[in-house]
Order: sequence, then structure tokens, then C-alpha cells
Amino acid sequence: MIRLDPTTTAAIAIDMHRGHLDPSVATLPLPAERCDPVIKRAAALLAGINTTTCVLCAAFEATNLDFRVVIASEAVDSMDGEEMHRFALRLMAASTGWPLGNDDIFQALGR
Repeated sequence: MIRLDPTTTAAIAIDMHRGHLDPSVATLPLPAERCDPVIKRAAALLAGINTTTCVLCAAFEATNLDFRVVIASEAVDSMDGEEMHRFALRLMAASTGWPLGNDDIFQALGR
């Protein structure tokens, strides 16, 4: 089981600013000056849309930057259908990181 240190894990929302989510819940990304620099982090916890493109690309980018990548499998989805969504999760599991459900993420964070 992967262990994540909450103090060195960055939660990254992908494409939530493009209107795919309920605007009453999701907001535009914060300006850079209001965010902690992600570069100080050791792990990236990815959530958002679209599993088969944006999330997949972010997982590869984070891996290439030496982040430990966790994909929040209950917080990602695809507009390309369930089969492609599942394929992208399998591809990321084989190549970039760990697709984990909420309970596993909380356990990895020691919560």
C-alpha cells in the first residue's frame, strides 16, 4: 500500500474550470500568488476531467517531473465513455501511478 505524507502531497484539480462541473460547486483556479507552489511537493493527487486526455496527460507530466502520482479514481471521469475511462485508469496504473478509491486515499494519508 502506498503511503502519502499530507504535508508533501499536492491535490490537483484538472479541467474543472472548463464548465464540465456544476459551477455552484467548482470555481476557477486561484491566481498563482494565492497557491502553494506545487514544485515543493513530492506527490500529486489528481482529480478531474477528462480521464482519457487531460488527467492522463497530467499523470505522465507529473511522473516525468518525479512526482509520486495518485489518481483519485472516484473523482475522475471521461466524456469518451466508460470503456475508455477504465482503459485510461488501467494505462495509468501500468505506467504512471496508483488509481485509488477514496477509502484507499484516506488510508494512504493516514486519515
